[in-house]
Amino acid sequence: MVPLLWYVPGSMDAALLALRDRLVDQGTAELSAAPETLQFTGEQTVDALINDIQSYPHAFVLAALVDRQVDAKIAWRLPGKVRERVGTFEIDDLAKLDRGAWIKVLREPTPLHRFIETMAGVLELGVRRIIGQYGGDASAIWSDTPSSKVVVNRFLEFHGAGPKIATMAANILVRGFHVPMADYGAIDISADVQVCRVMGRLGFVPEDPGLEEVVRAARTLSPDFPGVLICRSGGSAAHSAALPTPTAPSAWSVISAPMLAALAASQCRMQKPTRGQRCRCHGPRRRWPPWRMRSSN
Repeated sequence: MVPLLWYVPGSMDAALLALRDRLVDQGTAELSAAPETLQFTGEQTVDALINDIQSYPHAFVLAALVDRQVDAKIAWRLPGKVRERVGTFEIDDLAKLDRGAWIKVLREPTPLHRFIETMAGVLELGVRRIIGQYGGDASAIWSDTPSSKVVVNRFLEFHGAGPKIATMAANILVRGFHVPMADYGAIDISADVQVCRVMGRLGFVPEDPGLEEVVRAARTLSPDFPGVLICRSGGSAAHSAALPTPTAPSAWSVISAPMLAALAASQCRMQKPTRGQRCRCHGPRRRWPPWRMRSSN
């Protein structure tokens, strides 16, 4: 297991632990906050469809399954676009579409995803699983107040779903839709390259860590709810540190720009490292401040 705060001198431990506590407190507060309409795409009709997890829970599930290798807005817009082209989004009507029909819906008149044939398979098999395993009601994935491990595993059973999609979906259900679960311990941080980079810069893990290192570190930092370390940046386009798209749930970031700025101001012993110098918090950098830099990786 990656040692917590592995290279941070004792004088910095308090600052990083305080940051950890702030992230946990902020994420935990969302669990008791009043539910609000989640802004997945910024388009009212599309967002209303995905937010309606009582009548159209499969819209949320299918959008989560295709949220990969494209801008997240494109993925989460897909259910609304499919409804426009098919004329319905009832699960029984979607079940009538075979692979060829899905390809046509996704391709014409304009492509709805970067990988048409792959996503056609994901959607066809996803609908088939919702019908066969859950009686056409996708909310059965989470409606029985299962453990977080059960919910994550149920998403993993869908064709094309990996750990990142499964944990992202579970995290949105808990913190966005306030779906009750027996626990939250299996909802890991949805690690990607940028999440890894930021966790390394902050000192929670070694620089340039692997995905598994970041997941393990998050479990150490917040064992009761590792995924709580991902914080929403107010639904705005600010996402200095993590998942790829503003306004969508995938834009939940490890830390917002103001928080990173505050951390840098409190921790950096070099006020302005010159070229070739090494800032203890952020490594060698050519530009300053560090939260406005582009990575050279």
